[in-house]
Amino acid sequence: MIYLYRIAYLLFAPFIILFGLLFSKKIRAFFFKRASNLKKQHNKTIWLHTSSGEFEHAKPLLRKIKAEDPYTKIVVTYSSPSYFKAISMCKEVDYFTPYPIDLKSSVASLIKKINPKVFLAVRTDLWPELLHQLKRKNIPSLLFSRHENAKNKGIKKLLYSLTYQKLSHISFVTEEDVNNFKKIKPLKSFSIDGDPRHEEVFFKKEILSLNDIKAFKNTLILGSVWKEDMQVLTAPIVELLTDKTLEKLIIAPHEPSSEMINKLLKDFNHFKPNLYSKDQNLESKVVIVDQIGHLFKLYANASFAFVGGSFKKKVHSVIEPLSFNIPVLVGPKHLNSSDALTFLKSGEISCIETGNDFKEKLKELLNKNSLIDTNSGLNATDLKQNVTDSSDIPHSQKFQPNPLFQKALQDQTLLPSQKIFNLLQNLLLKVST
Repeated sequence: MIYLYRIAYLLFAPFIILFGLLFSKKIRAFFFKRASNLKKQHNKTIWLHTSSGEFEHAKPLLRKIKAEDPYTKIVVTYSSPSYFKAISMCKEVDYFTPYPIDLKSSVASLIKKINPKVFLAVRTDLWPELLHQLKRKNIPSLLFSRHENAKNKGIKKLLYSLTYQKLSHISFVTEEDVNNFKKIKPLKSFSIDGDPRHEEVFFKKEILSLNDIKAFKNTLILGSVWKEDMQVLTAPIVELLTDKTLEKLIIAPHEPSSEMINKLLKDFNHFKPNLYSKDQNLESKVVIVDQIGHLFKLYANASFAFVGGSFKKKVHSVIEPLSFNIPVLVGPKHLNSSDALTFLKSGEISCIETGNDFKEKLKELLNKNSLIDTNSGLNATDLKQNVTDSSDIPHSQKFQPNPLFQKALQDQTLLPSQKIFNLLQNLLLKVST
């Protein structure tokens, strides 16, 4: 099967690359704007691969690895150039480099340079040539934080023998994920360990700075949005801003390209929008976030949130806004997220299908007196207690731990990162014996 993949890759890759270089800024960036500090490793390393934002799921595990052995070297490869800055700023990461084209020679060269004792992958982004070579070299591989929806069975069956079958172990988030995967193919080695992303949210919330929190009301944030999301949302939001139903709007594009930023400035020109790089106090009626890495703290300033990607292909993380106990809206394309499905059932997330649905739902939320002033009764002393000591009973709804995913963590004997760390240790033990 790998030989057919290699032939197909060699036949089609040049045309895909050429088309992308001509018409896709993202593919051009893939080749020309990728950073690396990787040196040839003479001692064995732990290799983590991530596409982009999936890296957030891995941070608690990386902290655990370094806490157990500070001298272990961690190498991270990434597929999307938009996320390399966040990876390079993570103190647990020793080396980072872009993943190359999935060809036999380039993959062999990368494996030799990284010299891994184990390979870790987060959620998705599995490469057939890489997994084939790792297995042949007897290097264990672990996929964690895996969510599996019930769709795309045909595609998954096709990819199974090239990717999933080559993995040493798969760590799923929930039992439902396991059951959905078993409908595609039987599993050899797997476990259900939860999602470390929940731990990361608690970690970020506890170190949140007082300077990051502003007292606003009737504020909407659009997090990680794409142009497909804005095509649905722009008209109803303009209407809500015009009649002053909404008092403030924060827009954080998933990829703040100059093209996307300029389009947003044009669409909301009537409200004199400002860029976040020039207005970090959020004084403008409309603030457009032109930098990556600020979204989590901006959710703390909002009354409600829409999470992007859900009118494009797949919704981004809903856990961050939910951690502040604000109502969250998503579009119809959310089946990729087990968190979105869970919180839709509990009623803490609402799904909207059209712009009119969005407008009516937002008006409904605004009419609830308990949500009109999201910072009611909040003072600096209360906020400091809530941010620095999560064991205190908080005085603001926004800074109370979300009871559903707090319970999910408390119900587990071990935190997800500890479970996955134990899996990692067991894999290394098997190889050494």
